Amino acid sequence: MEHLDIYHIFQCEFNRLLTPLEKEIIDDWKKEGFSDDTIIKALKQAVYNSAVSFRYIYKILQSWKSQETNNDDVQEQDLSWLD
Repeated sequence: MEHLDIYHIFQCEFNRLLTPLEKEIIDDWKKEGFSDDTIIKALKQAVYNSAVSFRYIYKILQSWKSQETNNDDVQEQDLSWLD
């Protein structure tokens, strides 16, 4: 995936600027070990499911983490249809 600013991608999908709290939430996801690409894949899945919210995106990330799936495996296998 071409490197773009993750905040810009979220702003495009939400069709508005992110609040400082929302940027902090994204930063927290990164601190939990999720890569930008994985977070963007979760955003894409949320958009595809017409459920674009930070809570829903985090539930997707938690689901992947609870399945003990390597983030790279998620990107390449489970969500290859999103690319």
